[in-house]
Amino acid sequence: MRDESKLEVLTTILDRVSIIMGIVDKSGKVIFANRRFKSMLGETAELERLRKIGKISPGKPFYININGVNHGFSVYEVEHYTVFVGRKLEDTGFFSAKALDYLDFVFTALRHELGNPVNTIKFSLSVMKENILDYSPRRIMELIDRLIEEIETLEKVLLMMKNLSGWGKINLEKIFLSSFVIQRIELFKMEALAKDIKVEIGEIPDICIMADPIPLEHVLKNILKNSMEALSRKEGERIIKISLKQTPDYAILEVADNGTGIPEDIRDKIFLPFFTTKVDGTGMGLPLSQRLMVSMDGFIEIESDEKGTRARIYIPLCRE
Repeated sequence: MRDESKLEVLTTILDRVSIIMGIVDKSGKVIFANRRFKSMLGETAELERLRKIGKISPGKPFYININGVNHGFSVYEVEHYTVFVGRKLEDTGFFSAKALDYLDFVFTALRHELGNPVNTIKFSLSVMKENILDYSPRRIMELIDRLIEEIETLEKVLLMMKNLSGWGKINLEKIFLSSFVIQRIELFKMEALAKDIKVEIGEIPDICIMADPIPLEHVLKNILKNSMEALSRKEGERIIKISLKQTPDYAILEVADNGTGIPEDIRDKIFLPFFTTKVDGTGMGLPLSQRLMVSMDGFIEIESDEKGTRARIYIPLCRE
């Protein structure tokens, strides 16, 4: 059998197997996608759709929910190509184990976030009950003010949970990126300058994107705020660079800082709800931002090392 015939037979077999398979070259171009791969990611089978879950590392499995269906993938490097092999996970225990770990983290965080104010409220009410006849009106008002503060804390946690579970209806519209970004960067530049942080903006062409301007502005502000906070711990020159790259399907807005970077042992936790290393942080900024971008058919990618952090916002381009 000739090599061409062997290749045709192999391609036919791979096209009909039940697993999901795609092969990508070093430039990111998909050179082979079997039928299930195309049906999952669309006819274009663009690699960016897979990268919603963050940076892909060869040899490390990852999980992704596509159109409400959970999938697991393994990534392999074969010579100059990257091979993706995946399957649905409804019939296996792998995703459920990961989901249980995730739920355990969220429930632990909720217990902490809700437990602290509840304990304070309970303690304050107990003190008032035991001393109501002895306390002056001023002291009682102090305790009531403290109760109100703790109730407001509970309200904030519930609001964050509501925001994460549903921002509301997303209304996609055509937006010209340059004018959108420049308008929203000006105030940020003044705030950064006041903190001795230099902001450099690269060329941002006025290309057309499809997004909802309100949640997109929220995402951009959150990413910029994170960069500024990361630089607050750095000595010497502090710089935030804003630039734009483009793929056939996405505008990629990158916000890069020259801070100390995210510690390696927590990089895989930054999109978990309630996870934070900040004293006054909520741990909801990045999870909510990622959710908003995914609802607009985009996503956020974070890359970090000792030289700084690079946050990339993938925004779908307008379709003719």
